[in-house]
This record gives sequence, structure tokens and C-alpha cells, in this order.
Amino acid sequence: MILTREEIRWVRLAADALTFSRLMLGLAMLVCPLLLEQSRALAAVLWLNLAGLATDALDGELGRYSGTALTWIGKNDYLFDLGLAFCTTVALARLGFLWWWFPVAWAPCFLYFSLRFPTDTVRMGFLFILLVPPPFLALVYQRTIGLAYILFIILAAAFKYQRLIQNINLFIEGLPGAGRQRLQAVLRHLLKDR
Repeated sequence: MILTREEIRWVRLAADALTFSRLMLGLAMLVCPLLLEQSRALAAVLWLNLAGLATDALDGELGRYSGTALTWIGKNDYLFDLGLAFCTTVALARLGFLWWWFPVAWAPCFLYFSLRFPTDTVRMGFLFILLVPPPFLALVYQRTIGLAYILFIILAAAFKYQRLIQNINLFIEGLPGAGRQRLQAVLRHLLKDR
């Protein structure tokens, strides 16, 4: 299907709006602990986080579909991912589900290492640290949301398998020599049937 210039512009705008929405979702999460009791606030934070992850799965596809050059928002997609993940972590800490010092300690460590070693591997590693707790907390405290996370992860891995492999390889490429070689050998073995 060939898109008109106007349609292409709207597709790019939709991609950027989805990316930007992660910032708004993150800010909404910060308000949840102030407005809702703990159980409802946790559910709201987890659903908002899951919605943000879904926008992350869609915005890149729309951007590529538009066939246009990346805008400032598209080029800085990672910052919006990071904002969503950090706001989730702060909200979970404010609710008492993570140690209060976790986001306080994470932020300067991230800044130091990402400035000292400005690689995708460092940035992805620090982002991963923030992405792990929400699904586990959902499985423990909000079973339905936990199952939604599992379903999302399975669908994202299935439909975006090649992108997942690209991201894993991008992460591995930034590792030091011996560690990179060992991890590549293990992954080749695990993925040989695919």
C-alpha cells in the first residue's frame, strides 16, 4: 500500500506521539502513590508501565512504516524508555515495594557509567535493571497483571524475534573480548535450532 505524503506525516506523528506518551505515563505513575491506596496504586503503576512497554513495541514499527527520517523524538527514543522505567522504579519505591535507596543509588551510577563508558551495552544493562522488578512484583502482588506481563513478553518475543536478536547482539558487541566470545558461543548453542 502506497501512502500519500499527508498519510506518511500522520504515521510519523503517531509514532512520535506513542514515544512521547511514555513520558506522560511515567509522570502519571509518580502521582499514583499520592492519590490511591497502596494496592490500587500498585495496580495503576503496573498497568501504566505495561501500557508504556506496549507503546515502545509499536512506535518503532510505525516509524519504520512511515519510511521517513527520524525526528528528534525518534532519535531519542531511549530517553523516553529510560524515563518510563525510572518513573516506574520511583513509584514502586514510594509505594514500599522497592527499597527507597534503589532509584537514588541507581541514578548516579547510571550517569557515571554511561558517561565514562558511553556504549549501548552500558545503557541497556542499566535499563534492564529497572525493567526486571515490575513483572515480578506483578506476579507476586497483582496476579492478573503479572499474567498480562507474561503474555506481553511472549508476544513481543514472538512477533519481534529478529529485533530481539539484534538487541541481544548489540548488547554483546559492547562487552569486553573474552566475555563477548563466551556469551556469543552460548547464544549460538541456544539459538541453533531457530
